[in-house]
Amino acid sequence: MATLRVISRATLVVLILNGLFLLLLVAAQDDGTTARHRVRAAFASGDLGFNDYLLFDSRRGFFQYNDCNVLQMIANSNPSRMAQAISPLVYAANDDWTDQCAVLHRVTAEAPDVSGLIERHYSRYWHGYNAGVALALRIADIRTVRRSLVIAVWLSLLTLAVLTLRSGPATRRFGVAVSLTAALLWAVPYFDPGFTFGFGDTVVLLGLAILAARPQRALQAGTLVPYAAGFGALVVFFEMLTGQLPVAAAWLVALVVAVRRDHALVPGGDARALALVALAAFGMGGLATVAIKQVLAQTLADPGAGRAFLSHLVLYADMPEGIGRRPGVLLPFLRLWDASSVLTYGSTRAGRALVLSIALACLLAVAVAWRDRRLEGNIDRLIVLAASLIPVAWVLVLPQHTVIHATFMVRILVGSIAMAPLAVFWPVAGRR
Repeated sequence: MATLRVISRATLVVLILNGLFLLLLVAAQDDGTTARHRVRAAFASGDLGFNDYLLFDSRRGFFQYNDCNVLQMIANSNPSRMAQAISPLVYAANDDWTDQCAVLHRVTAEAPDVSGLIERHYSRYWHGYNAGVALALRIADIRTVRRSLVIAVWLSLLTLAVLTLRSGPATRRFGVAVSLTAALLWAVPYFDPGFTFGFGDTVVLLGLAILAARPQRALQAGTLVPYAAGFGALVVFFEMLTGQLPVAAAWLVALVVAVRRDHALVPGGDARALALVALAAFGMGGLATVAIKQVLAQTLADPGAGRAFLSHLVLYADMPEGIGRRPGVLLPFLRLWDASSVLTYGSTRAGRALVLSIALACLLAVAVAWRDRRLEGNIDRLIVLAASLIPVAWVLVLPQHTVIHATFMVRILVGSIAMAPLAVFWPVAGRR
């Protein structure tokens, strides 16, 4: 009966949040006039350009491609506010969706011309960032919105660092590991000016900060499950399969274990059980949010939404063809290896050394765990080590997506980079 109550509470949280998501997106809709004006001004000032990708550009962000699609979804008008909210209109010049910034310039011109363009409805994601950007553009220009996103990420990171440093030894170590890794290796200056990265990264960091500020939520399944489910729903709302989900899952599991370790004398659940239910609730909250969005899009706006979603899911989950002696299962990891310089400000050697350090840290954590196998807290170390492998599991679940989008999916490695050393230096005390 208690389990049923917990599940019911988590379900209610997810349903309420999804209702708020829909209301927010509908409320943010307008005729697109302001957005089109902001876009034209940004092209004139150089804050928008015709290149879809700007390598290591901290002013405009790495992935202009995503930003141009977001701005299109906001600027393109639709007679139905509901349809535009859950299945926004996007134009493309070809089936590969290339040159989207050039298309944005064309469709937002004073005399827009959509002749020859392919009309699509982008229903696969919630597009929570659309609401944030649309509302922000009513009071600020695109450059200011981008700067605000970067500031929000840094402030969220600072908040998490301060709150964890005021906690127990395990939570402090978690905070140091995450804060240093995110600050140095998450490529914040280059990604978080982007609309599909800045909002999501902020939500991940603030979600963890809330748990650090209210650690009692992590001590009982009755409070942890609704929180984790809601956290998963929020991350999905701002996700565009840009990597926040596996990072959030890995850090959530580790933080739950750290809080349980620091409050070992407080009655509550076992660390293993709490970590498992946190991960399960986070995943179910995220999956339920994805499903709700597809049902809404299919029934209220776009009859082809479900088919488009499943076709892309099948594509992304497909195992790539092997190349020569390289089996397909290794290709996504090799692509991350090649893209590792994104995390090290363009240094290929440093990026590859960083990736190798993950494997070395995991091996060292295993060795230390074996040495301390009779010490209290060692099981917690193993859970944190398992959490560091969640990004690896994500790659195996969506290998083709990783291959296609390695230049930004490489950011998921920060989940492992932070957690593997944390497992090595996990605080253990006393013999069992």
